[in-house]
Amino acid sequence: MAKQRRKKRGRPRTGHDPMIGVRLPKKLLKAVDKYAEKLFPYTRSAVIRKAVENLIAPPPPPHLRALRNDLRDARTMGRLEADERALEKGQGRAEAQAAIQAARLGQKPSNLR
Repeated sequence: MAKQRRKKRGRPRTGHDPMIGVRLPKKLLKAVDKYAEKLFPYTRSAVIRKAVENLIAPPPPPHLRALRNDLRDARTMGRLEADERALEKGQGRAEAQAAIQAARLGQKPSNLR
């Protein structure tokens, strides 16, 4: 009979990336939140992570930069339009959080059609 492994004590691991705490002035934090609301599926953490990645990553060649910006604008506008329609239908904050969770899991939110 195989020996069963004992569970480790404490909270289970949630991820492999370390958590870094950063102090931000209220003004900057409000700006980050406003930007995250504008790009609905993104959270505050995702916006800050993208900003740091963009600062560190080498810039793409000019011909690819223009193409990337055009594609990003088209995707962003499509998301914003879908989000505006959802808000017009009365989808509130709790439903928005559920939609974000479903998107992370690759599922279609149950309350959107």
